[in-house]
Amino acid sequence: MPTWILLLVLVGCLALGYFVFQIAAALQDKEREALRARLDAFNAADASQSAENFLKNDQVKHSWWVKLLLFREGWAEKLWKMMRQAKVDMSLGTFILLSLALSAFGLLLASVLGWGHLAQAGVALALLFAPAWWVRRKAAKRAARFEDQFPEALDLIGRSLKAGHTFTSGMTMVAQEFADPIREEFRQTIEEINYGGHLHDALDNLAERVDTPDLLFFVASVKIQSETGGKLTEIMESISYLIRERMKLKGKVAALSAEGRYSGYVMFLLPPLMLVVLMLLNPKYMSVMFDTEIGHYMLYTAGAMLLAGMVAISRMVNIRV
Repeated sequence: MPTWILLLVLVGCLALGYFVFQIAAALQDKEREALRARLDAFNAADASQSAENFLKNDQVKHSWWVKLLLFREGWAEKLWKMMRQAKVDMSLGTFILLSLALSAFGLLLASVLGWGHLAQAGVALALLFAPAWWVRRKAAKRAARFEDQFPEALDLIGRSLKAGHTFTSGMTMVAQEFADPIREEFRQTIEEINYGGHLHDALDNLAERVDTPDLLFFVASVKIQSETGGKLTEIMESISYLIRERMKLKGKVAALSAEGRYSGYVMFLLPPLMLVVLMLLNPKYMSVMFDTEIGHYMLYTAGAMLLAGMVAISRMVNIRV
């Protein structure tokens, strides 16, 4: 076996061992770290944290190279914010180490299978960014569920204001009556206020934890009303009506663009399916694509063109409302 493969195996084993050690340490100190994270959330004063404060808010202490990486790179703060929005119970250093371990494993597996260098690089890059893609999709799904619950929550707050309750009492009712994720977020906001935090700071933290434009509009409206005055009940009703109308328009746009989306799916899946069918019907005919160097380049080019076409179609049909 070549020396570089042995080195890759050694590095992968070391990374996997360090990852298991971090998981074990995090599980042992779960209660202490949960309390620490909760106190850090209450002490968060400004959304625009510096890199040093950002490191202090992390859950698990990292090695010096992780601290250096997080301190110097702005993408790490964005990734950590996305992990918080997705409610991923893992430290940022462990998450980065997991991504690197998956990438090394994919590279090793592709090299053992005898794939070309471009294929090895593609597998390594795909597994490197796969955890971040999963976190992004989880955060987007959680934000979508929050948006579905938000108009009814605003209606409940408006009715409680009409009945003579305070704004915070209305938010408490939402935290008691609704399901997650809006129950969890509103409950944390109420706890911040009860522990002595300012209403504006608690609402800003809520908007940072849930990345939706409707919530930003709600927070801005409440902050302006608290400074300039006005009927908060009418504001709640107006925001609720606006959100529902936007959701209706979003549904119409999704229905009109469905044909383009499914056309993109068919165009993306048809060539690989035809390749598999031809391999099953006539393996000798398709062997030139896998046994020759020019066949490999043709497969790489076709895959790149498929990905580029899929990205172009997705940008055309994904219309933001």
